[in-house]
Amino acid sequence: MLFSRGGLPGESGRLIVSMGGDSMRSSSPEPILLSSTLDLLASAPLQALLREALSGNPVLELDGSKVDRVSTACLQLLLSAAATARRSGGSVVVKVPSPALHQALVDLDFAKDLLGLGV
Repeated sequence: MLFSRGGLPGESGRLIVSMGGDSMRSSSPEPILLSSTLDLLASAPLQALLREALSGNPVLELDGSKVDRVSTACLQLLLSAAATARRSGGSVVVKVPSPALHQALVDLDFAKDLLGLGV
């Protein structure tokens, strides 16, 4: 299993995201916890999860505090999710980015789109 609900790592020990039951459909959803490793292998499950989450609520908060490795592919997925949400009047924002995630977002000039900053 590559992602898990409820915050427990999957059988492989890799946790891509954690989100509470039906929190995606509430007016103030719980943040989606991003995995410590968002590499190329994580991109397909992350894409599926973001698609599912956005179908229930165009406003997503992502907790990036655990991310220590991130690929450009996963950053592009996050940026694409943000663009999709904006078209529906919503947003995707990374709250509490780890230093590694923050630096990657700044390096690729995605910080203003995903952190809500004019960095």
